[in-house]
Amino acid sequence: ILESFDREEKLSTTVSTAEKRIQAEEARRKEGEESLAREAAELEQRIHSLIQDRDAVKPRVPAPLLSRYDRLASARDGIAVAEVKKGACGACFKGLTPHALQEARKGDQIQICESCGRIMILAEVGAP
Repeated sequence: ILESFDREEKLSTTVSTAEKRIQAEEARRKEGEESLAREAAELEQRIHSLIQDRDAVKPRVPAPLLSRYDRLASARDGIAVAEVKKGACGACFKGLTPHALQEARKGDQIQICESCGRIMILAEVGAP
């Protein structure tokens, strides 16, 4: 009987410790969910802001370019524009010819990647 009481006491301590761990993990999980919910709300707000910015700029874009953009975006998983990085298209990584790179630097024409067809932009003027 004493052995049973001793074993019950040990099990009771183990259960108590396990319950405390469960409560701590539940608190961490709840905190993580709240953090993710806040982050999701911030991202939704940012997306909404970017969509408004895009819609404000859309009327100033020439119709043929806008049509090309829409076609590319639907065909290329929503990515119709690529940044020129290190002298290459940032989407397909095909190197630009020196002439194409110079034309992109001028910025007076829309540059199209010869390989993937995306519209290319230089993020910074004079960037290679």
